[in-house]
Amino acid sequence: MSDALIRADSTSVSQNAIHDSGFNAIESFKASFLARQQSANAIVSRIAGVAVKAVAAKDAIDEHGGETRFVVDMSNRVEEGIRNGTIKLDVNKNGDMYAQVRDVEGHYGKKLPIKEELAEQGIDSLEAMNALQLQAIKQQLEEVTQTLEEIGMGVEDVLKGQQNDRLGLYYSGMSLYIESQEIVDDSFRKLVASQAVRSLSDANAQMILEMQADIRYLEEGKYEKKRGRAAEIDARMANITKCFEVIHRSAVLKAAIYFAQGEMPAMLTTFDEYGKFLDKVIVPNAGALREFDATDTLLQDGVWERRARSLLEVEGITHMLTDGTTFYLEAGQDDDNEG
Repeated sequence: MSDALIRADSTSVSQNAIHDSGFNAIESFKASFLARQQSANAIVSRIAGVAVKAVAAKDAIDEHGGETRFVVDMSNRVEEGIRNGTIKLDVNKNGDMYAQVRDVEGHYGKKLPIKEELAEQGIDSLEAMNALQLQAIKQQLEEVTQTLEEIGMGVEDVLKGQQNDRLGLYYSGMSLYIESQEIVDDSFRKLVASQAVRSLSDANAQMILEMQADIRYLEEGKYEKKRGRAAEIDARMANITKCFEVIHRSAVLKAAIYFAQGEMPAMLTTFDEYGKFLDKVIVPNAGALREFDATDTLLQDGVWERRARSLLEVEGITHMLTDGTTFYLEAGQDDDNEG
């Protein structure tokens, strides 16, 4: 199916229908995060069980000698022995996973390969890695989504009734995202999702350029040459607000699409790019935008000041995903790991 045909189909979802449906990008992302988190909890719990059984099997080999491979249920002795310890999981460059268990004295045992055991549980290496990565960045990701929500607060829905090519790209991307969530066929869902990302990226890039042009117009005082000075300022600010809303929503939707596909590094790159946009476009112009925006009446903690402050700190979680190959599962936390 061609790009043009997919985009044409997506425009069949009217703007009013999207608004009337109560679609909220942040809420959709949070719901997806919750569902993925529950799934990851269940997988991590199974991985922990595999690691413990691997230790029990090794103990049996050490005790009885030989190279026999034992299949051992977690005994009370082993469970008690690691209750106050930590399961350490290392992943090599091939994605193979190894388990180590720290005893109560703080010493880690031998690295134990658990690839076969994971396979027996129906868990492949990629699935295990994704679940562990999600667990590692859980708290930071919750903070990022909260920040995104706070940035969007107070933004009026100025998109209703607007019609232009740039908004058309945004609505096309939004429609495709909504539709992709309902597609059963995996390959077709990924195709539609990729088209949504492309459309949202195009809208985002164009809106940033448009927003920068309007900010320069106001800061250079070009409105002074207009007869309706106040009306011209208000019109430019309305357009800047519209552009900001599109940029904000597009970033959230792109992140949601990547997250739904398990592409967490790409999701974090989207957040990082959005943070750079805030840093380069909003932070240096926040004071001027507050002065020109008739709706931003607060001298402190106003709308544009809050947006300027709300830079997304994603370096830490990006490092966890790109460089981190070691994960720690605190023992004795089974209740929290149940899906």
